[in-house]
Amino acid sequence: MPNSIVITSIFSFKGETYSPSIKIDLDALMTSIQDDTELEPNKLLTSIYPRLAASLDIDSYSYAYEIMLAADVKYSAAEGIAALFLQDESFDFSSFYKKWLADKTLGVLQIIVDEYLPEVDLSQPTAIKSALLAAYAAGKNSD
Repeated sequence: MPNSIVITSIFSFKGETYSPSIKIDLDALMTSIQDDTELEPNKLLTSIYPRLAASLDIDSYSYAYEIMLAADVKYSAAEGIAALFLQDESFDFSSFYKKWLADKTLGVLQIIVDEYLPEVDLSQPTAIKSALLAAYAAGKNSD
């Protein structure tokens, strides 16, 4: 199931209340930043704010944009495994990212296991699973 979440920023500017809201494809977002070893929520928001502003035709050089940057962000309507990390309009990006990356890694390993070791069940903790994960990590870190 695809992972997505709705992000809303509520702020007031010149006596008007704005609440731009966009649905984010978290799989695409995570893929675009997956080279980061530590995911920073503020870094994610930095990439999302321009989309929120565009939904209201707010220029990134305007005072309204600065007000929006200072406003609280609320999260809702999480889908996929993202729903596990949404609580009280807050979203734990870091934990979601770790889970998303682990699932992605297991997906890659599952393809290999299906071809070479069909009797191995990667959903269970085994020495083979640990060895495959270690080999995968070593390969990624060998650059």
